[in-house]
Amino acid sequence: SGELAAPTLVAELQNPTFQAWGPAGKRLLSVGETSEGQVFGFQVNPDGLTQTGSQGSKGRGPCHVALDPSARWAVVSNYGSGTIASYSVGDNGAPGPAVSQVQWPGTPHAHSATFSADGRWVIFADLGNDRLMVYAFDPQTGVLKAAPTPWVMAASGAGPRHTTFHPGARFFYVANELNSTVSFYEWSNSEGTLTEQQTLDLMDFNFQGKRSSADIHVSPDGRFLYVSNRGDANTITIHAIDQKTGMLTRVAEQPCGGKHPRNFTIDPSGRYLLVANRDTNNIAVFKRDLKTGQLKSTGHELSMSKPMCLLFQP
Repeated sequence: SGELAAPTLVAELQNPTFQAWGPAGKRLLSVGETSEGQVFGFQVNPDGLTQTGSQGSKGRGPCHVALDPSARWAVVSNYGSGTIASYSVGDNGAPGPAVSQVQWPGTPHAHSATFSADGRWVIFADLGNDRLMVYAFDPQTGVLKAAPTPWVMAASGAGPRHTTFHPGARFFYVANELNSTVSFYEWSNSEGTLTEQQTLDLMDFNFQGKRSSADIHVSPDGRFLYVSNRGDANTITIHAIDQKTGMLTRVAEQPCGGKHPRNFTIDPSGRYLLVANRDTNNIAVFKRDLKTGQLKSTGHELSMSKPMCLLFQP
């Protein structure tokens, strides 16, 4: 039905804005987005979470954490300082000391990281410099090294924020926050390079308000792409994905059931999409049409103070 049960408090952190699950949902990592950033590790127990360790994030305002496919390593993006760092992750979820850290030049704002399917590469979104930064990743040491082609430029003022791969691992999609566009790049895993193929406006042609796009996800079957839009829009934009070329075709734009949809997630079955509406303090639940990709409100929602990140436990 999409109905949500009442929430249970399992841990208290200062400004926990983003999380990532370890294998089988037995470990959890979270950042604390503060001036002196932190990354926290947890072990999952039947009755909740046990904090197993923490490390400084090597920067200010960490807003994203991602695990490599082996779940032995994590990378953190620090928005405030424009720095990135990598950490080992213990069997109990505890992060070890940073093994690699990089300070970007210019006016950087590191906003997210996405690993390639084989874990050999990491693509970071630098909102401040309008760049997608590509790093080779050593799965033995966790060290980040700039790729031979270290970045690709987005449009000036686009502000790349969150990114995702298509399940086929060849198509790469980017939500650009500042101009509310979505970009499609073809990914070469052998070379570690991105080639832009398409950029589309996420807003209706007559939209005149403030633009501020946020989160991005591909449906589990790889057929549809969803992007959330904050600002004055407060919508989810839906695109169909051409399975041969990766090109996008706009399907619809759906009101998000609140204001400021900072984050959203699709359940593992692909039947439901849940939206974290920060400024209206609610999580809205939508039924997803598996054939058309369109969304319909279930009427179910959950009241929660400033929801920031939604994840289904594996």
